[in-house]
Amino acid sequence: MTITVLLPFLLLLPLLGLAEKGYAHGADALNHDDIHVIKTSSLLPATTCSSSSSTIKDLKNKQPSLNIVHRHGACSSMFLHEGEEKTKSSTELDPKEFLKHDQMRVETLHFKLSKKSANAQEQRTKATVLPVQNGSSLGTANFIVRVGFGTPAKYMSVIFDTGSDLTWIQCKPCVWFCYLQQDAIFNPSESTSYSNIICNTTKCSQVKSATGFSPSCAGLLGLGRDKLSFVSQTYKKYGGRFSYCLPSTSSSTGHLTFGAQQRLPSSVKFTPMVKDSRGPSFYFLNLVAISVGGQKLAISPSVFASSGTIIDSGTVITRLPRTAYTSLQSAFQKSMSSYPSSKPLSMLDTCFNLTGYKEVRMPKISLLFKGGVALDVDPSGLLFATSIQQVCLAFVANQDDKDVGIIGNTLQQKLEVIYDVAKNKLGFAPGSCA
Repeated sequence: MTITVLLPFLLLLPLLGLAEKGYAHGADALNHDDIHVIKTSSLLPATTCSSSSSTIKDLKNKQPSLNIVHRHGACSSMFLHEGEEKTKSSTELDPKEFLKHDQMRVETLHFKLSKKSANAQEQRTKATVLPVQNGSSLGTANFIVRVGFGTPAKYMSVIFDTGSDLTWIQCKPCVWFCYLQQDAIFNPSESTSYSNIICNTTKCSQVKSATGFSPSCAGLLGLGRDKLSFVSQTYKKYGGRFSYCLPSTSSSTGHLTFGAQQRLPSSVKFTPMVKDSRGPSFYFLNLVAISVGGQKLAISPSVFASSGTIIDSGTVITRLPRTAYTSLQSAFQKSMSSYPSSKPLSMLDTCFNLTGYKEVRMPKISLLFKGGVALDVDPSGLLFATSIQQVCLAFVANQDDKDVGIIGNTLQQKLEVIYDVAKNKLGFAPGSCA
């Protein structure tokens, strides 16, 4: 089922066990319930696309649902036009470049959420060129959905992003600049539901407030909490509720669903959303602790309280306060001590060479949130692998303990994430994404 958007304006890896090389004893001291045992063959994505059965479930329940595909994965060909061929340049990205884009996005988010004074931010703006002109340069071009714009609907592949508010597409005429895209650029003159707004209106001012910059045409579905977001503009229809299952690998599909579910997954656990004056449109959560291998790490709750934590669909790698990351890294490396290390990959500094191992054991990692909610991260969400020779822990330390922590999309794999803005809560449902 495809959703047609009719808006009044167009702002609109798993580690340790018996192995071919013998036994790896790093995690043997842990209880069986505190470790993951996985096949090393599962660490790398397949070369062919496999569809998610959870999307089919939503369609049978007649919920408005969109397929999600990874822009750089095998399933991206689902969104090509008939007869169109997928090109390497449009779908593949070097891992180091991919992580570089992710870091650019994080730096932009940290800048937006900085507690520094307006004067300090102004001085920093003068000295820094922020990558805000193009969604893909913000690292947001990971997951895309197919959406119809205008009347009659013109369908386009757009990025969906909980860290953005504005829904925007490239449109004619290209006064400043339009980058190449696979879909035809939207022509407002061909839509009967299009209406223009001028720059000195309240709506235009709201756009600048929601984005931090004047709008230009691109392609993004903004799912933040600002009044201009898709979530807010469709509140009467969908009640401020949406959920998603991200693709578990770049070669699989997921779904983005709007509206209240007829029946919530039995595994769902809700934690309150937190309002933070630094960024009221972001989805802040109250992270209070982390455990590794069933052992709660000795991290003061004040570390997480000082930084704050958001969940973000556009950031790839999870960011933690440096103090918290150092403790996590130490505990993880201790449990993985029997595996040979590998060189760092960009900012990922905890990597392993699993060549020759059929299975690996790694400690379970759990995030603990306010209200006693423990999120046991799926093994697919703990590692970032470019090859079997370089499998890395998918967490990174922030430069400063006061920089906001970010729950990235790698960690969210195989979780159904349920946003209930109406009740100000967010739910995690392990095992709900097939």
